[in-house]
Amino acid sequence: MKDEEKSREQLIEELKEVRLQLLEIERAEKRRKNLAHRLMTEKILSEAVIESLPGIFYLFDDQGKPVRWNEALEEITQYSAEEIARIHLLDFFGKEDRSKVEASAKKVFNDGKATVEADLLAKDQSKTPYLLTGRRVTVDGENYLVGLGIDITKRRRLEEAFRDLFFYAPIGIFIVQNRKFKMVNPGFLKITGYNEDELLGKDCLTLATNEFKEKIRVNAIQMLKGKRSSPYEYQFQTREGEIKWAMESVTTTSFNGKKSTIGYFMDITERRRLEDQLARSQKMEAIGILAGGIAHDFNNLLTALLGYGELMKMDLDRKDPHYYYTEEIMKTATRGSNLTQQLLAFSRKQILQPRVISINDLVGNMERLLRRLIGEDIELVTKIDPDLGAVRADKGQIEQIIMNLAINARDAMPHGGKLTIETADAFLDETYEQRHLEVKPGPYVMLAVSDNGMGMDLDTQSHTFEPFFTTKRMGQGTGLGLATVYGIVRQSGGYIWVYSEPGQGTTFKIYLPRVDEDLDTSEIKPPMVTDLKGRETILVVEDDKALREVISKGLKKFGYGVLEAANGGEALLICEKRKAPIDLILTDVVLPQMSGRELVERLEETRPGMKVLYMSGYTENAIVNNGILKDNVGFLQKPFKVNVLVLKIREILNACRSAASNE
Repeated sequence: MKDEEKSREQLIEELKEVRLQLLEIERAEKRRKNLAHRLMTEKILSEAVIESLPGIFYLFDDQGKPVRWNEALEEITQYSAEEIARIHLLDFFGKEDRSKVEASAKKVFNDGKATVEADLLAKDQSKTPYLLTGRRVTVDGENYLVGLGIDITKRRRLEEAFRDLFFYAPIGIFIVQNRKFKMVNPGFLKITGYNEDELLGKDCLTLATNEFKEKIRVNAIQMLKGKRSSPYEYQFQTREGEIKWAMESVTTTSFNGKKSTIGYFMDITERRRLEDQLARSQKMEAIGILAGGIAHDFNNLLTALLGYGELMKMDLDRKDPHYYYTEEIMKTATRGSNLTQQLLAFSRKQILQPRVISINDLVGNMERLLRRLIGEDIELVTKIDPDLGAVRADKGQIEQIIMNLAINARDAMPHGGKLTIETADAFLDETYEQRHLEVKPGPYVMLAVSDNGMGMDLDTQSHTFEPFFTTKRMGQGTGLGLATVYGIVRQSGGYIWVYSEPGQGTTFKIYLPRVDEDLDTSEIKPPMVTDLKGRETILVVEDDKALREVISKGLKKFGYGVLEAANGGEALLICEKRKAPIDLILTDVVLPQMSGRELVERLEETRPGMKVLYMSGYTENAIVNNGILKDNVGFLQKPFKVNVLVLKIREILNACRSAASNE
């Protein structure tokens, strides 16, 4: 019984053990199924990841045999999976890349990782640039190379484009790191005159002139702080010591993994020069308009002053002390008149009498006068082109140019020196026009006046032709000599440039348009007038009351009948009411309501036989072309004396009588 119970208990124990074993087997199977499922899931995920990678995936053993790859490798190389399985790692590359790929693979197995750029060779021998990465992995004691390849075709193109831009751009390009030049392109070297070894590693502020160093430094700091940097201009010094202007623009970049600055650098010296030239031209034009307006108003005052002074002298005995006072008043007014004439010359509002002349003849005729003018301690040298062309200009005005420049040169050589006057034919082409905005290309005659005196700096040169600007001491000059020269040259259709350096002397070069015409050798002789008195009736049209009155009194003094009008409307009304003849109308060019020219045109039908004499403080396009009187136009420049006015009137009226008698 006991044996049976013992056998039963043993059987129960065995059954429990079997159950436990079954449970363990069940658990093991469950774990196996879970593991298999997890492995399957991981395999699916890894397959999905590998196939969705942005590039090619590869796994090679330590013999260079492919173990695993993605479909991207098959697509890019055009090989099938069976073909790839038989291909060695190096067979994916051309001869020029195999050595560096092999070295990179060895580095992976030795150091654990490596990166290399190479062209992946396809089955059809086409190549695609790739960035290939590799890492060493160990599985069951075996080493493998696993990696990813990224197509860098776009990057390579950008790099090639940047390389072309960097090396062939006509502007300067540079990279700066910690204020030191790290890269400079040939364009930068050409602009600055330095070679690469002289710049690399040097402070980037080395080239800038002292006054601009701080500006550039502050701009760089602001940019590195993330603030936007705008292009800026500054002066720099070339290797030869020449000061030039540059425009620079910079931005942040990465160079060799470090924060850096890349920028472009342009030589804008020529642009700045042209801008300065244009600004000076505009300034001179504005000053000229102002000077012309001042001269116009001042001429009215001087004409009245001279007229009344002249009338007073007529009524005074020479022994009367007031006669002397009157003469002094008129002398002072005459000096004022000379001043306004210089202002008119500068503002290009003179009346010119151009003729075809030879500059050589003018220089030759003036040589003796110039030698006396400059003194014995200054040597006068003339370099005359014997085949010099002719110009159409006012002879007296050109003589004034030479005189003023000679005086200016003399004053620049207080201790003696050499004055050189040179003439030559020149042709100003399109290239010259690009450097001088006002120039019209064509043939010119060049007149140069040079001295070896004190010279001028750039700031002084920028004011050279401005009226009343002078470097002389008080009382030694009006500052109108060079301004007059400038105005005459420009009104004559020419150009003038100054070249000078402190201590190196000064050269003024004048270019006047050359004409292919015979020289005008005729003499201009005014008609002979022996008697200024007359009985004719003169209509005086002048809006300035004081001037109108003195003109009328002066004409009456010489026996003329005078009618007065303050404007064109009054003049028309007088002509309409008066039935008797009016022999001559003396009218100002600038009048309120209508100009003098318009007034004359309206009277031509009703008063066809009336002669005309215009007067004005400056030239107007209504009666002149660029300062040259239109045909058969009588004109008198203010200020004038009464006897000069009467002489001009007498010339016009006598010419009419002479013409009538000849008929």
